[in-house]
Amino acid sequence: MVYSRDELQAAWNRMNWNSGEYGGLNESLAELCKITGDSIYLETAEYFDHDFLFEPLKMGIDSLGGITVEGRDGMHANTQFPKILGAVEIFECNHDSSYYLLSTHFFNMVVLDHSYATGGNSIGERFKHAGEIGEWLGDNTTETCNTYNMLKLAGKLFKHDPSSFYMDFYERGLYNHILGSQDPGSEHNHVTYFVPLRKGGVKTYTDDYNSFYCCHATGMENHVKYGSDIYYHNQERLYINLFIPSVLSWKEKNLVIRQETGFPKEDKTILSIEEGKGRFEMAIREPAWLAGEMEILVNGKPVNGEKKNGYILIEKKWAPGDKIEVRLPMELWIEYTPDIPGFGAVFYGPVLLAATSNDLSDTLTVDATNLDQSLVRNGPELEFSAENRMFKAFYDVHHEPYTIYFHLKEQ
Repeated sequence: MVYSRDELQAAWNRMNWNSGEYGGLNESLAELCKITGDSIYLETAEYFDHDFLFEPLKMGIDSLGGITVEGRDGMHANTQFPKILGAVEIFECNHDSSYYLLSTHFFNMVVLDHSYATGGNSIGERFKHAGEIGEWLGDNTTETCNTYNMLKLAGKLFKHDPSSFYMDFYERGLYNHILGSQDPGSEHNHVTYFVPLRKGGVKTYTDDYNSFYCCHATGMENHVKYGSDIYYHNQERLYINLFIPSVLSWKEKNLVIRQETGFPKEDKTILSIEEGKGRFEMAIREPAWLAGEMEILVNGKPVNGEKKNGYILIEKKWAPGDKIEVRLPMELWIEYTPDIPGFGAVFYGPVLLAATSNDLSDTLTVDATNLDQSLVRNGPELEFSAENRMFKAFYDVHHEPYTIYFHLKEQ
């Protein structure tokens, strides 16, 4: 029996109402089209279009949390991410801009209206209405594989629009959710399914034999991908997206660049040309959280470059021995929830802080205009003290209760 596209679409819509997580089949099929050049794979990939999701997104309409499905509010979050990842791949095959448009709309909506301070999203695996953040804090917030997929989507979209918006989010999700989702003290490096965000929450991890959720598969993959998306290049320009110790081999230019940094515990990174030479632009991300002007020194001398899409462009003929020092001033700052006035989370630069002392009150008295007087840093580690409470990087919190959202009162 041969089914029409409309009949197949109706079947897909029925499956997609709830948590029909069919994975990235449209993405895989589009990739097969790229590899083989056979359009049958692209045609099959397009059969997986979920019109109920795609059509509002094309128009910029956020319906992610605005529906009730089988008596439960909001669309099932992780069902949707692979569809959007597939839409980007389909766009790269058929060049239909509507697929790219809906993908960017989805990404923007999730980042701006559905994400918590960690960069993670969803509660109970579902989206809520846009901007509903503070009122939905529980033990089953921020499903970890959602963030895995959002980082993957950020990388795909960046290749079409190299904007710091994508990499600012990537950095947030990487440091504040993914890095903090693995238990460094366990024998087999167990990982999280959800990351609780309620007052006094405690991260819970997998075990060896009784944990078989999707997040535990992507949870393993997360921690071998810390080298992803640090750099991106086209023929003329090299993008420095993330400040992570690493070595880049740019084979087309026979170039080797080493990045050395103690970021985010220190506020600088150094890039050294070790092999190769040639003229090209180096684009260094100017993070949104900067506490002042980012400084760039080339071989010890300050340079000013053109600013474009959140990057500073430095062009010269590079040669072995060249050193680029990037200074990234950081400070304490507060991100307030859109739905509860005066309720927010505390960051130091890109790093989310959590209170871990026995006092788990979610009220914090601060001088919002001078946070350094309210939270005092204790040495070189990212540890701060305030009101007899200890604050530290959320990615370093394991096996102890914590609070990250506070009702902030002025001194």
